[in-house]
Amino acid sequence: MPPKASADAKKASKGKAKTSAKGKGTLSTGDDSAHGGSELKAAIKVVVTGGAGQIAYSLLPILVSGSVFGSDQPVSIALLDIEPAMTAAAGVILELEDLREPLYAGALATPDAEEAFKDADVVVFLGAFPRKEGMERKDVMAKIVGIFNAQGAALALAKPTVR
Repeated sequence: MPPKASADAKKASKGKAKTSAKGKGTLSTGDDSAHGGSELKAAIKVVVTGGAGQIAYSLLPILVSGSVFGSDQPVSIALLDIEPAMTAAAGVILELEDLREPLYAGALATPDAEEAFKDADVVVFLGAFPRKEGMERKDVMAKIVGIFNAQGAALALAKPTVR
């Protein structure tokens, strides 16, 4: 499970946190000086749904390393997850910052699909709904269909070239 942000980590990133206009918790980070002044392409925005989960936690370092989008392509990450997962998402962002990858161009964690998908270049759909004890398969599928319908509608805000 991704680590939760410690009190010290929250204090350290205090200047980087913000709250969205909708009053939902949003964490945004980024340091334009991280690229050492070298000529790089404009950052692409990569959205990861279920961004505070274990699969995303394992995938994110690969996405910002240069091995997926190229060694000269900066990557800005948008983590989409449910409101109760925002503390864990903040911890995931702190872990990304600790990697000190030169292509990491900052991150945003939000429970708002429209905010996450706005101007996205790439979207990785990982988030769904876990099957809980006593649930039948049709119950889980109904929840998942609702999640993906909402995310599909918000995908209209991504760039026309989104992949």
